[in-house]
Amino acid sequence: MKKEKQLDGFTLIELIIVMAIFGIIMLGVMKIADPLAKVMERSSTKEKSAAYVDNISDYLDKSMRYAKYMRVYEGEFSDYGMTEEEIAKDFVDTYYDGCISNDGSSVGLMKGKLHILKLINVTSYESSPGNVQDVSVIGADPTDIIKPGQVWDTVYKFTCGDSYKEAEEPDGTPIIKWKTTAKIELDNTSMAINPEHLENYGYYYRYGYSKFEVVSHDSSKVEGDDDSKNVTYSALTPDPTVTGSSRFAISIVAYPVGNKMKTVDDGSTWFKSPCYMNTMSMYLINADTAGDMKTDKMQKQLSNGDPDGDSLTPVITYDSSFFKYSPTGVAPSTDNLYFVYVVPSELYLT
Repeated sequence: MKKEKQLDGFTLIELIIVMAIFGIIMLGVMKIADPLAKVMERSSTKEKSAAYVDNISDYLDKSMRYAKYMRVYEGEFSDYGMTEEEIAKDFVDTYYDGCISNDGSSVGLMKGKLHILKLINVTSYESSPGNVQDVSVIGADPTDIIKPGQVWDTVYKFTCGDSYKEAEEPDGTPIIKWKTTAKIELDNTSMAINPEHLENYGYYYRYGYSKFEVVSHDSSKVEGDDDSKNVTYSALTPDPTVTGSSRFAISIVAYPVGNKMKTVDDGSTWFKSPCYMNTMSMYLINADTAGDMKTDKMQKQLSNGDPDGDSLTPVITYDSSFFKYSPTGVAPSTDNLYFVYVVPSELYLT
């Protein structure tokens, strides 16, 4: 009689038990893998944003390091009751009025280029109660969209004014008989950083040194943030370190678009992780030694109003080479920063 072959295998109950064990193992793996993936994602974001911030810092350093005179404005120029052109003209009149170039064969009023470097933190502001106004960039293409984090460089060509000193009061005060103010003309405007840096990231700029510290893990403290409470927030707060031409600094925060917030009661600027902050610091070589740099200026005029070439004498004429401005008596209308400066290598003979 032929015996039937008996096949070995798993029973249905055994299969169910194995699948249950496998499911438990996979659940444990997922619980471990998910935080690791988030850590890797945040690490990648931080590395990329840090590289972008370094690029921006390098550009700012190369642009401004050799400025002889500089003014820093917080907020919009309208906060100071002036237009951008008036700001530029006043700068040239203050520092370069009557300056000349002398190449050994001819003498003429000095020409040059003035830069207004614009660091954009916000794109609109309330110019008056209920009146919201967009931030504009003079000279930009009308199709350009102004975004937080952009850096714009607006360049003006100028010719110095020519105020001549004919006499002095008993106390030594000069009597200016003839004054022609500087002439300025818009040359060009360009976006100074790679647009690629702004595709997924925004940047926030603050003049001076700053602290960047974790302040909360509770999203309920941030108005309008519906994320879970397992989130980290860092606050950018000013550092009391004194800044100036010998210790010039700009703090830069990089953050994924949508992660910047400013809704806490004390007015500090909060950022949701992942984010990265770096402080660009440098020594303004020419500004710090402006008092040692001689500038040829016209000193007299003839009776017919023409300059007396024999009286062109090198003189040291400068006020403080570095100023930081904030609106008087009111808060700035925006967090935007504007740097007005001239680099000596861009000065030349008329």
